[in-house]
Amino acid sequence: MEKRLKRRAEVDLTEFYPGGKRARKDCPYLGQIKRQALDFDFEKQCSETLSPLNPYACLTCGRYFQGKGKSTPAYTHSLEEQHHVYISLTDCTIWCLPDNYEVEDASLNDVKYNLQPHFTPELICRLDSLSARALDGTEYLPGCLGLNNLKRTDFVNVALQALCRVKPLRDFCLLSPPSSSSSDGLFGRFAELVKKIWNPKNFKGHVSPHELLQAIVDASGKRFKIGEQRDPMQFLVWFFNALSDSLGSKKKTVIEEAFQGQLSVLGEESAPRETKFFYLSLDLPQTPLFKDQHSALQQVGLTELLAKYRGGKYVLKTLPPYLLIQVKRFTKNQFFEEKNNTIVNFPLRNLDFSDILPASYDLIANVVHEGKPDSGTYRAQVRHGEEWYDIQDLHVNKILPQQVTVSECYLLLFERQ
Repeated sequence: MEKRLKRRAEVDLTEFYPGGKRARKDCPYLGQIKRQALDFDFEKQCSETLSPLNPYACLTCGRYFQGKGKSTPAYTHSLEEQHHVYISLTDCTIWCLPDNYEVEDASLNDVKYNLQPHFTPELICRLDSLSARALDGTEYLPGCLGLNNLKRTDFVNVALQALCRVKPLRDFCLLSPPSSSSSDGLFGRFAELVKKIWNPKNFKGHVSPHELLQAIVDASGKRFKIGEQRDPMQFLVWFFNALSDSLGSKKKTVIEEAFQGQLSVLGEESAPRETKFFYLSLDLPQTPLFKDQHSALQQVGLTELLAKYRGGKYVLKTLPPYLLIQVKRFTKNQFFEEKNNTIVNFPLRNLDFSDILPASYDLIANVVHEGKPDSGTYRAQVRHGEEWYDIQDLHVNKILPQQVTVSECYLLLFERQ
């Protein structure tokens, strides 16, 4: 009799949906959820079968398992470990196992939001002025989050930090529909990471680019991979083209409209040739062959280097809303690679092109190289609101604007006023 009453009580608390799916609003296991153990930055695949099909995350230990029906890894884990609450990594539904009913509770909305952050135009307008706090009490700024270095992947991290300052591209990512599987392509993984970097409700004060890096390794045919340092400019050139391919022909303009300019290349005998560009490359003056060890570092002005495009062989025709400039610091010969440490003096505001085109720019990101050519590292300096921050992998520090201008810049990203 007691068992029959208990069963009837369970039926009364269960709401049946069309198709046989059922849900409960009073799951007794919500106290098992440990938000500090949750990490949705990894590949959405089962930790046992390595299958990406139908993945679920245990909300107690954070591990990923496949399926939720009988004999699946998630079902078995719920019985063996008595961990009962799981979230679908595909559609954000939350389930209690092994009973297999959907859990409806507003207190779980923060978990769902961290798996799939979503943004409105109104929220996007406020992002630059928001501050937030992680579960451990760490304060952070949405948009200024550190990224894990997964072994010599700082060349990708700095490129991503710079791209997050490009508002049209950022907003396009933030307003894109949720990415539901690895089949969504490279842009899906990129947009997902951008949403996490700008998420004002993060459980952590940093983000791992693990999923995007795996997609980059696959899409590039291992040209760019974990454990092998590469040039961030070479990566960006490939990434622009790969993102455009991932988006499809109808949406390529989000990249082109932000970065694409046009110039004329003058040949000695042939007629001028019009060509499009996504960045401008600048040559540094040669350093003296023999230098006094007490002498100051050689310096040159950015405007002087840009004279290369103000006439002669190259003539700028149109400038993009976001101007990416590479300072060529590295030269290779058959024996070794050398680095030119010349300091480039550049303005933070009002880079003026008015003598050839009606355009003026403000700096929004600076990628810096430190150390030797074969063993150095990269870090990014970004403008967030009116402040500047130095980001080197997981470390984010506020800096003075003057500290930006004395660095060994490698990539400069300017926004047209």
